[in-house]
Amino acid sequence: MESLPLLEDDVADDPPNTPTLLRPDIAAAVIGVWCVFTAVLGAASGISTAAFFTWGPSATALFFGAAIDTWGKWFVVAAYVIVDRVVMAYGLDVITPWMMNNVQNKQRRADVGMPSRRVYVVLGVWDMYLWVSRIVGIQIVLLQIDFMVIVLAVDMGVTWATTYAYLS
Repeated sequence: MESLPLLEDDVADDPPNTPTLLRPDIAAAVIGVWCVFTAVLGAASGISTAAFFTWGPSATALFFGAAIDTWGKWFVVAAYVIVDRVVMAYGLDVITPWMMNNVQNKQRRADVGMPSRRVYVVLGVWDMYLWVSRIVGIQIVLLQIDFMVIVLAVDMGVTWATTYAYLS
């Protein structure tokens, strides 16, 4: 099995003067502990019995007001969530860094890698997608926990894949 780049030797250490609280690995550890604490607190408080924590089709799972009460409807919403999250994570990992590092970076403004009109089209399409995705995303967040697990799994998978591509 091929190893991940930069993970074998740990050659990309933080600069020696980086304060401990500003190190990404420390921040990730704090966030991880907070996530575990939140899950334990939720389980201890009894909220895990709420309708939101239902898995599979349910009459209480409403997507834009329509009940997701059959496996067919559930799979359609799940498929939409998977494709939407792949598109979102891909855009966040490719378009957003390109926009910040090339288009909005005054030192590199002369070389953004494409004609100005295409830059406007790319950023306009990206903004429209983000706007629509926010509206649908609110519905997904309020739907039920199984869809949130799908969101998490897809986001992590795409982010790991694009990070692997960047590090290779």
